[in-house]
Amino acid sequence: MGASKLKNFNRHQNKISRIARALGHPARVAIIDHLIENKTSICEELVQICQLSQPTVSRHLKVLICAGIISADFIENTQYFSVRLNAVEELVRYLDYSVYRTVSSMNRAARA
Repeated sequence: MGASKLKNFNRHQNKISRIARALGHPARVAIIDHLIENKTSICEELVQICQLSQPTVSRHLKVLICAGIISADFIENTQYFSVRLNAVEELVRYLDYSVYRTVSSMNRAARA
């Protein structure tokens, strides 16, 4: 979708869409799984976990950072990555609400 079309949707819809797109690759899901389990990680560890090249993992990290799902902090000369829990919680709330609406709608249709 072109950037000009994004204005047709509210901020929340655009944010959820950005998060969902970022989760659209199994390597990114593996990165998030690892970060949730280990709290923080460096790129070299993620390269080993994903079994991908360092430039490829770096691109995946950039997508996750741009979507607001993870953060990157420097400690001395090392960059550490961690999950931004508020972004994950927001996605979970959205999915929970969407499932609730779907089930409610299906129940109403079944009673009709």
